[in-house]
Amino acid sequence: MVDPLTAIAVIGTGAKLLGGGKKAKSERKAGRANAKVHEENAAIRRIMAKDATQRGDVSEGQHRMKVAGLKSDQKAAMMAGGTTMTGSNSRILDDTDLYGELDALTIRRNAGMEAWGLNKQADIDMMNADAAKQGGAAAANNTILTTAAQVGSTWGSYYANS
Repeated sequence: MVDPLTAIAVIGTGAKLLGGGKKAKSERKAGRANAKVHEENAAIRRIMAKDATQRGDVSEGQHRMKVAGLKSDQKAAMMAGGTTMTGSNSRILDDTDLYGELDALTIRRNAGMEAWGLNKQADIDMMNADAAKQGGAAAANNTILTTAAQVGSTWGSYYANS
């Protein structure tokens, strides 16, 4: 026959171990869930970066067409006025090309910088995902070790008092 105090100690120990195991499992699961959120955020940011690049490409092309149209209008106006495409008229057309190209390159650069920023944020999201996984595992391991130490202390006290 088992001593009632021993039976209570065994049941209490089992309950403590079971509770510690469930808590550790929950901590691991929470870490993985948090990591999943960060990974999904990273994936969304990568899509947004690709979209920024594509929008930049489209805007750059549209701007170049707009500048070409402006230059055609300038030439038509010059020809309608009976002037030649030399001297100051030539410089006007050259300036239209120059400033149009600078604007097109600015559009490209801005889109590239937006995409770069989004990709960097995605990299940070992935680092946070790794940290969440490791944090959940560390918390779970800590719970297991703390529970084991508590159980050991309880049994040490029980045997010391028996």
